[in-house]
Amino acid sequence: MMKKKESRSVNFPMVVKVMGWLVMIEGGFMLFPAAAAFFFGDAEFNAFAVSAAVTFLSGFAMTNGIRPSSTRMSKREGFLLTAMVWVVFSFFGMMPFLMSPVEISVGAAYFEAMSGFTTTGATVIDNIDRLSRSLHLWRALMQWIGGMGIILFTLAVIPMLNHSGGMQMFNAEVTGITHDKIRPRISQTAKSLWGIYILLTVACALLLWAGPMDWFDSICHAFGTVSTGGCSTVDDGVDAWASPYILGVVTLFMFLGGVNFTLLYRVASGHPGALAANTTLPVIGIPCAGANFDGMDALLSTVQMPSGIPVATVAVNGAKNAALLAIQIMAVTDMSLADKLSAAREKETAAVLKADKELREQYQ
Repeated sequence: MMKKKESRSVNFPMVVKVMGWLVMIEGGFMLFPAAAAFFFGDAEFNAFAVSAAVTFLSGFAMTNGIRPSSTRMSKREGFLLTAMVWVVFSFFGMMPFLMSPVEISVGAAYFEAMSGFTTTGATVIDNIDRLSRSLHLWRALMQWIGGMGIILFTLAVIPMLNHSGGMQMFNAEVTGITHDKIRPRISQTAKSLWGIYILLTVACALLLWAGPMDWFDSICHAFGTVSTGGCSTVDDGVDAWASPYILGVVTLFMFLGGVNFTLLYRVASGHPGALAANTTLPVIGIPCAGANFDGMDALLSTVQMPSGIPVATVAVNGAKNAALLAIQIMAVTDMSLADKLSAAREKETAAVLKADKELREQYQ
């Protein structure tokens, strides 16, 4: 006789307790724009100071006012917490907007906060240029927090979650094609992923600062770029700087921010094959001749990809042939590219026939 599967209810007290930790962390993040308001002399200092205090105390009450009979957390609690965090965070995140001199409705302020934490990138503020620097920083910081996930930050700083639902929270929060742990403990995994996220953000900010941006705009745009939210401090976005250099940096780090960070960690740890092994796109290998192996090691590494990966390779130093193969693949769905490829082939064919004719005339 089959044993009936035991049903159980959701552990709401534990969900609320963990939510309290998250809300306290959000209150801590609000101190950064508060410090910016104090430094720049913005009128929003009181708005951020009060918002940070209310947010932190609310989280403190949620965490310490409830004592769960069990600290168990399964996938259901993990998914529920992930869904709730955006709603609760946006509620507290809209407070600085409502308490600032900016005229904004409750619905618009909530939309602005939700857009930030979910890295949607949309805004309902008509004239972004009129916002103070502290509000700009808060908008960028909300996107940066949402880009990696506040739950992942909590897993990194609260050791208890290594034993009570940490993996369930990790799987519910982290998106991508792999949820593998890259370190023995889930908190170590979270710290490693946040370390990559911070390094990418710092690198992006420094490169933007090296261009025409000042240091404040560089920081805000780095937050919006690595999180892939696209937050800007001006209405025209990065077009306001009219700089190909800025566009290049933003494009590069937008791409890196969209790659699964577990794969980036493995590549940085000396396992570049992990990126190809987890890709859903065809791999075109271009073996390049080196000082010792004349490109044969690179050629063998390409053809020995794991089973299931669509891979093609060309001769050693055959970058031109690889480019033609890539263009041929893209031309399947791009008719304009197919026409250009056809014209290039006709031109190359004419050049070959002309050379053949000249050789024949030379030796007749």
